[in-house]
Amino acid sequence: MIHSGSNSNIKIRGSYVYKILGQKLGGFTFPEAEMLIEHLQYYNQKLTQLNIPHPKIFKVKKVKINPYKYGLAIKEERIKGKTVGEFLLDSKISDTICINLCKTVLKYHMRVRTDGREISL
Repeated sequence: MIHSGSNSNIKIRGSYVYKILGQKLGGFTFPEAEMLIEHLQYYNQKLTQLNIPHPKIFKVKKVKINPYKYGLAIKEERIKGKTVGEFLLDSKISDTICINLCKTVLKYHMRVRTDGREISL
């Protein structure tokens, strides 16, 4: 299955999601790509440290888009099911469930805020 994000092409295969980030906007310079890799790794580590559920990132590497620009190839865990946003828009889901989901997301947001807001959800 192939999807398209705002700045990425996404393939889903079995238990993994493969993304090529940066292609649609023309890519990143080498230093930008390096910095983005560091940010992604830090974000993944911080979410784990704060015990916030998220797809685990298994691999991130630079890929050349053209002679001067790079994209990032990302392999991450596939989590099946609806997103919180999809639940909130589903008219079949009760208001109680939607409110509980919002409380859960707020709880995660408060963990990030309490930790000094080094990342955002």
